[in-house]
Amino acid sequence: MIQNATYEDYDAKSFKSIVDGEKETLVYVGDGGSVKSITEGLEIKKVPFKSGLFEEKLNSNFTYSYYLLKGEMELDGEQLVKDDYYVLKDANSVSFEVKDGAELFVIKTPTEVKI
Repeated sequence: MIQNATYEDYDAKSFKSIVDGEKETLVYVGDGGSVKSITEGLEIKKVPFKSGLFEEKLNSNFTYSYYLLKGEMELDGEQLVKDDYYVLKDANSVSFEVKDGAELFVIKTPTEVKI
């Protein structure tokens, strides 16, 4: 299937905000986000972290791509600094250790795309 690309502007205030305790995640695509995608299961979010240890359950049928926007952290034992990129496949969980706050751009994509 071939589809023409489309473009739409979104106001920053139109993105869905999920507040969980002291963490406010901005959802761009998926999970009720403003931007619509034809890729089933695609999610794009910006996630802030305060200092501490965090564990997140993952779906092993998806690939998770992490881009560190600011700060430093350990992601599954790998040290990341600002502008680092990290990809996880076939994982059931991920752990984050954050020393002085950090902000991640997270893209969740199906590992196998249905055609």
